[in-house]
Amino acid sequence: MKINLNYKNRIISLPYESVMEFLPDASKEELKLMVAVFANPEFDEKELQQKLDMTEKSFNKALKSLEKNGIISVSTGTDGEAAVQETKAAEDEQEPQRKIIRKLSSPNSYSAGELADIIETKPGCAELINSAQQVLGRMFNTTDTSIIVNLYDSYNLSEEYILLLCSVAATRDRKTVREVEKLAIEYYDRNITTYSALEEDLKAQEERKSLENFVRKLFGWGDRALVAKEKQIISDWTTVYHYPRDLIKLAYEKTVSTISTPSIAYSNSILENWYKDGLKTVEAVEKETKKPKKNVSSEKSSFDTGKFFEDAVRRSSKKKNQQESDE
Repeated sequence: MKINLNYKNRIISLPYESVMEFLPDASKEELKLMVAVFANPEFDEKELQQKLDMTEKSFNKALKSLEKNGIISVSTGTDGEAAVQETKAAEDEQEPQRKIIRKLSSPNSYSAGELADIIETKPGCAELINSAQQVLGRMFNTTDTSIIVNLYDSYNLSEEYILLLCSVAATRDRKTVREVEKLAIEYYDRNITTYSALEEDLKAQEERKSLENFVRKLFGWGDRALVAKEKQIISDWTTVYHYPRDLIKLAYEKTVSTISTPSIAYSNSILENWYKDGLKTVEAVEKETKKPKKNVSSEKSSFDTGKFFEDAVRRSSKKKNQQESDE
């Protein structure tokens, strides 16, 4: 059977993979809401609930289901303000008249005429489409073009920024515009919206990955998945402390010589103590360890042996007297 689609002036674009996985188990409410929010990504909750004939409870349940299944990402904001991450439901109850704006991970629904007009009139847009096609090594269809135009026109991302995202997608062997859109939304949600900020974040990611491989080999982890604590420690070593690798190796060696087993938590405690003491290189650590230890004079000791002995005798005598009294 072949279905002919009767398009008129506008088109609703849906993410194919996530929607097709979601459809078999989707409820009527979830399907209604999915189509509605992709048709209009920014809406007033109360108005849409009434339009779809849904209760507030069923509306919120369906919305959370769409978000949980990766079909949309949700953020909220007040009129005139930039969208921010969704806050607690209690805040919504405190401001019942507030208009909630949902920004979704879908392109605007451009008609063919609108798309052609934007590409023709918006400076740099046509060149961007051509360059993005070359980077990804594919000709764009209408949906692909809509996504790139949406990132450029609605999200106000620069040509260089979008092309860098295309390069990242191509490097990861995911040469699709959907992957570019996914990356763009992830970075947009993290407020990384300029070329320099994106370049800096990508560089930090590369450094973390490289250090992770170094630590894996050092601690003998092989290819096993890292737990959250291990990932956080490695991330801190790169982004917070900026430890050189030879210093990390030295901490590992001291860990094994002390507790006879590789432990990243123990190595981390060593490195943190060195950092607190201002020791940020192997040379500084070795210089510190070669310093002669200070002898603490017994005369200056805060521990009074005479007083300790007197107190001990007093306690013993008191205990003995108590025992005799009980007898």
